[in-house]
Amino acid sequence: MLHIHPKIYLIAGTALLLLICILYLRVRLRKSRRKYQTLLENAGDAVVIINDSGKLVHASASIFKVLGYTVKEANGLDVMALAHPDDIAGLHVVMAEVMANPGVPVRGHTGRMMHGDGTWHWYEAVVTNMLHDPDIRGIVDNFRDVSENVHAIEKMNNANRLYAFISQINQAIVHAENQNSVLKETCRIAIECGKFQMAWIGFFNEEGTEIDLSESTGIDIQYLQNFKNAKFSKTGPMYQVLINGEPFICNNISELMLPEWKRFADVNGIKSFMILPIKKNGKTIGSLNLYASKYDFFDEQECRLLEEVVADISFAMNVFERERSRERTEKKNRDSEIRLKQAQSIAHVGSFEIDFATNISTWSEELCRIYGFAIDDNKHHYDKWMEMIHPADLRHVMAIVGEAKSSLSSSAIYHRIIRSDDGSVRYIFSQGEYEFDERGKVIGLHGVAHDITDQKHAELERIKMITDLTQRNKDLEQFSYVVSHNVRAPLANIISLIGLLEHSTLGPDGKEVFDALNESTDKLDYVIKDLNLILNMNRKIDEKKELVTFEELMTDIKIGIANLITAGKAELTSNFSEIGRIHTFKSYLHSIFYNLILNSIKYRKPDTPAMIHVSSKIEKGKLILEFSDNGIGIDLERHQSQLFGLYKRFHPHIEGKGMGLYMVKMQVEQLHGKITVESEVDKGTTFKIAFML
Repeated sequence: MLHIHPKIYLIAGTALLLLICILYLRVRLRKSRRKYQTLLENAGDAVVIINDSGKLVHASASIFKVLGYTVKEANGLDVMALAHPDDIAGLHVVMAEVMANPGVPVRGHTGRMMHGDGTWHWYEAVVTNMLHDPDIRGIVDNFRDVSENVHAIEKMNNANRLYAFISQINQAIVHAENQNSVLKETCRIAIECGKFQMAWIGFFNEEGTEIDLSESTGIDIQYLQNFKNAKFSKTGPMYQVLINGEPFICNNISELMLPEWKRFADVNGIKSFMILPIKKNGKTIGSLNLYASKYDFFDEQECRLLEEVVADISFAMNVFERERSRERTEKKNRDSEIRLKQAQSIAHVGSFEIDFATNISTWSEELCRIYGFAIDDNKHHYDKWMEMIHPADLRHVMAIVGEAKSSLSSSAIYHRIIRSDDGSVRYIFSQGEYEFDERGKVIGLHGVAHDITDQKHAELERIKMITDLTQRNKDLEQFSYVVSHNVRAPLANIISLIGLLEHSTLGPDGKEVFDALNESTDKLDYVIKDLNLILNMNRKIDEKKELVTFEELMTDIKIGIANLITAGKAELTSNFSEIGRIHTFKSYLHSIFYNLILNSIKYRKPDTPAMIHVSSKIEKGKLILEFSDNGIGIDLERHQSQLFGLYKRFHPHIEGKGMGLYMVKMQVEQLHGKITVESEVDKGTTFKIAFML
């Protein structure tokens, strides 16, 4: 039998024991690895190893669950290529810190990365630089998907932002003194609290073709002019808001088909916007315009709350409009009351109201002044008013008041009062009307009292003046009659005696005296005849009115002065097509035509045929007769005031007495007409006569 040394057994046993232990440990290690692998694959985190070039060289199986890529797809991916463009700068900062601190875990920023399904997800990471470890030789990135948490926080922050925005808007509305203050505060709060990029409010013109900026915040001054009376097309969003009265939302500015507006948006970093209608009494009158620097800024919650904001603004504008309307009404009433008081003071008209329940009357300020009371002493009993009526008028007033009471009709009374302060007598015209309640019962009386003292005194003075003038005219006519008749007979005798002396033999001296006496008596005879003619004209016209045709008058006059027309080479024309006749006194109208036509022939230019034109027309309800010529004219600046005077002559070289125009004016006025003249020297004259139809 082979002899084996005991140490050999010891070594073999020890080796066997070690083998058994190794096998056991391997089994345990495999189980541990499987457990670790299972934990990694089912964990919420993904673990990747990134080389110094930023490429993934190893990924845990859980990467598919977290990032949406299989392990195979993940290997070789560029971390920076997966990052959101807006987050790359922050990612570079984190990686610089990681590289500067080997072996130290660095909490990475929360950022977005492109998920395998093509959407952006938010991730939170812990990154450790293990490039120095020979077993790893890479950067270990342990990250998880925190999109739900981020969106939940964003939603909560957004809600807080919006509610704070609404709260501040409502506070601004409560404390605002006017509409402009609300609009200005809305734009400011939208930027500071609402976190919008720009905000402005504008109002549409009546035609609905332009919107004019009212208030804004966040718009650079160089662009403000673009929002003043800005035109918009019927295909644009602003027109849709105006017509439909509904908000317009654009969450991606690149989708908007307005090139000029897109350029403005690009320059100012605008990614989305919303236009909300501002309404007054249900009608869209303007818009609140909000611009954001993020895409998809206006979600359902945002839009709903913003519509509440603009509804509050619209409500506030309606309130301010009603307040302005109330203030305008109050101001109008105050102004009306002031004007009424002023009018009463100017016209000396006061007003009163009597309450039959108390028999107390309330007087206006002017009525207090009329009756001699202080303006604040305006409450008086009805009996007090009766005591102030002049005793001589009291019975008359009481009779009219009693009659009005019995018939409940309005009253009008002329009477006198004795003022309470100085005892002076004033003339009053009062009018009153009864007031009834809804059942027809008389409850009071209101009316006015007009102080007509000045008018009454003026009327009395006028009557006195008319009486005096009438008497004076009668005296003058009597005097003129006496002169014209009583002097006429002696003058006729003198003229006869002169006629006898004319045939007698007189010496040279006597002949000169005789000629002077003869000339004087002839002139006196002319004056007496003219005086008789004027007196006869001033007396009441005895003839009856008749229908006078202008063309017939012209024909009669042409026949009567045919020799003068021929001698003066005058041409008479007429146009009575508009109105050709009038009901009047024919002799007077004939005389007017005759004298004016004769006047034109007499004062013609020496070497120019007289052109005389007579016409008629209707102007403002009046008949206008015009007599125009091309004669030598009249210097009206010098002779206007004396033109129609008796014996007034302005052309001494032309024969005449100065009676014609005086007679014309007198006859026109007798027919209740008016005569005016237009004339220039060497250019002719036009007389215009106006008669009421």
